[in-house]
Amino acid sequence: MKRTLLIAAILLIFQSGYAKDKYWIFFSDKEVGKVTGVNVSEQAIWNRNLLGLELNQSSDRPLDRNYLNFLSASHIKVVCRSKWLNAVSAYLNQDEIRLLRETGFVKDIRLIKSNSVLASSDNETETDNFVLEQINSKAIAKENLTGKNVVIGVIDGHFWKSKQNASLQAVFNDKRVLGTKDFIEPADRDNFFDRGTGPNDTHGTLVWQFIAGSDKDKRKKYGLATDASFYLARTDDSRKEFRKEEDYLVSALEWMDSLGVRLVNTSLAYSAEYDNPLENYRPENMNGVTSSIAKAVSIAVREKGMIIVIAAGNEGGNRNWKYISTPADATGAIAVGSTDKHGQKAIFSGIGPPFLSYIKPDISCYSNNGTSFSAPVITGLVACLLEKNPRLTSSDISQLLQKSGNLYPYSNNYLGSGVPDAERMMQLVNLTKSDWNNVEEMRVKDSKVLFAAKKYKSKIAVVFHKENERTVISQTIVFPEDNQFVIQKESGVKRSTVILNNRVAEIYWE
Repeated sequence: MKRTLLIAAILLIFQSGYAKDKYWIFFSDKEVGKVTGVNVSEQAIWNRNLLGLELNQSSDRPLDRNYLNFLSASHIKVVCRSKWLNAVSAYLNQDEIRLLRETGFVKDIRLIKSNSVLASSDNETETDNFVLEQINSKAIAKENLTGKNVVIGVIDGHFWKSKQNASLQAVFNDKRVLGTKDFIEPADRDNFFDRGTGPNDTHGTLVWQFIAGSDKDKRKKYGLATDASFYLARTDDSRKEFRKEEDYLVSALEWMDSLGVRLVNTSLAYSAEYDNPLENYRPENMNGVTSSIAKAVSIAVREKGMIIVIAAGNEGGNRNWKYISTPADATGAIAVGSTDKHGQKAIFSGIGPPFLSYIKPDISCYSNNGTSFSAPVITGLVACLLEKNPRLTSSDISQLLQKSGNLYPYSNNYLGSGVPDAERMMQLVNLTKSDWNNVEEMRVKDSKVLFAAKKYKSKIAVVFHKENERTVISQTIVFPEDNQFVIQKESGVKRSTVILNNRVAEIYWE
């Protein structure tokens, strides 16, 4: 009995005073001074001049050395530093938290969420060319665009077996891997591509393949940016017994900005994990301002001129969640959802929360295995746009993607603006006259609408029934009856968007 009480007392002391979780420590201010070449790279300055951005940014200034010295003297070991957030991450117990709250220079202390998920499902990843056909990538090939002279950052988990992946051999042979950084095991610099134990450890490799992969022997192309160069960052560990930390993602973004990288792809998604509910995000937190990673992504876009393409997340089939995951909720980020082969939202693809004042996801394309493998296809497409015109901003790119989408201008919270069409995009970039007159609207007092199948040259109609301008209640596929598509009004529906081949119709039910 005495031994039991002693063990319980020891456990209580450990939990109350010495058990440590990882936290963000936000400082109240920074050292004052001008931005110099020490703070940012020459390439970063060149990018800002090119895009007309502010050169002297407070987010570039280093953290206050006095604050860092205090942490060191208090035996608090810093894990990651963020100039953008004016914060550091560290493992803290409750006594250390109380100490920091009394300093006067700590603005806030927040628990770091440890529930990142690689945005891929358990299905076997298809490696056919359907998605490239879906986005009409022949228009990119026609312009001979391959992402040449564009540098792309990829933030993911393991890149195991990349060197054995035939579709990536040209990248290695041409020495277009400009740098790598492992934020999980930083001391082991020589084995970046060689560590791995299971299928998830090739996740980063497959994502990279859908950006730049091309296998000449098989005459198969997986991504569009086949001549781009790359920086790769590992910020996630697929082994379940290890915590998965969002502070590494923030650090990777800042590292890539310091190198002058403008285009970044990440397929990491943070939402909920049920092992420790206290650390979960809640659906209402997917608002673009709650998570630190969403804030960092917004800074990257708004201040640094970066273009951040992010997988929307795979919680669409989860009734307890169903929304996109952070940082796909960040303002300015290009959040990418997934469709099935018919053009409906894939069941796993996260939807945009109805409480957002902006539409998420932004755009979508096909994947059978998670939004992880939709996002890199769009990243490759964006790289080709930057090759065409390096002065395009993140806002420019977003507008091009949206205006070329097959749902535009009737974007919704299932697919955003839908599937982009590269031919339409090239017309917009080249400012050539477009013959795209693919939109029609109708106000209907009846309970159904008929569309002639022959007129639209379509085998199916994809319908999104909505309760308002953008919030989808249901989606359905309609097949023709007697050469007509019959679109029925459903209960509670105010508007319906109908995709018929390359045309889109908006029905206003009255």
